[in-house]
Amino acid sequence: MPYFPQLGAGWRYGTVVVEWPVHYTRAIENQLDVAHLAFVHRTTIGAGGRSFVEGPYVEADQQGIKVWVTNMRDEGRNPRSHKELAAAAADNEPGLSFLFPGIWLLNISPRLKNFIAFVPINEQKTRFYLRVYHRISNPVVAKAFEALMGLSNRFILGQDRRVVVTQTPLDSSAAQQDILIGADRAVSQFRKNHARLLTRNNSVVLQEAIMCEIPVASYPED
Repeated sequence: MPYFPQLGAGWRYGTVVVEWPVHYTRAIENQLDVAHLAFVHRTTIGAGGRSFVEGPYVEADQQGIKVWVTNMRDEGRNPRSHKELAAAAADNEPGLSFLFPGIWLLNISPRLKNFIAFVPINEQKTRFYLRVYHRISNPVVAKAFEALMGLSNRFILGQDRRVVVTQTPLDSSAAQQDILIGADRAVSQFRKNHARLLTRNNSVVLQEAIMCEIPVASYPED
């Protein structure tokens, strides 16, 4: 399984587990959506009215997606160009990172990260393994901090849940009518890569079935 090299030795962590009645694609896309912060999380991590999304600058490959988040208050300024955002990103770690098939990292600071593993239970349920990684050495203080962050992360995730459970269709792969905007670059990239992975995996299953003479179910085209 892929993992983030940033999370090597020297980290402590606390874990909370949450389940949502949603498809895993919707759960993942919510954590790649940078435009909703000022609205859904206006009383927590989106406080300050930073509704102006500059970019975001996104890099993606077959392994995953990196997002440099530059949200700010809308004061009528023009956004920087893609070239300018790329230059600014070159000297900084991404704010968000995602690795297929389903792990996510929020870079809060060099000594603090939030991590999520998205685990599909079925077509209508996804489990979140949410960890806070930190470098607090005192075990008593560390445990108290982990408990506090666990409560905070549950509350913030609950703000997202109210929105995500209403999204249709359940699987975003079937959301042909969705209208994505510039701020949805990371979501758009996820959909492209996810579709490519599904096509490749379906091809492998078909080839293995033919070689093993296993009957493959066929489905009518839409």
